[in-house]
Amino acid sequence: DGRLVVDFGTLSAIDGSPVALVMEEKATEKNKSLELAAGAGMAGAILLGPIGLAGAWFVKGKDVVIPMGTEFYVEVMRDARVSGLSLIPGA
Repeated sequence: DGRLVVDFGTLSAIDGSPVALVMEEKATEKNKSLELAAGAGMAGAILLGPIGLAGAWFVKGKDVVIPMGTEFYVEVMRDARVSGLSLIPGA
């Protein structure tokens, strides 16, 4: 059995703060649900750094094409304090 480790990098919050991303248990479960809903029954999904969101489903022993724009779940690595934005005057 193979194993793939992916660095999901960071995204910038609305205030510019970096927020590190990972695919831990919660995101993995959400991705499994997403795969089942699509009827795919696939094994996993990955993020490909700066080229944007792309996902891959791995089938043992075969090459995989990762379609651009495929959506899947990731989560923040740790709690992050960021400044918010209020759209309600005076709030």
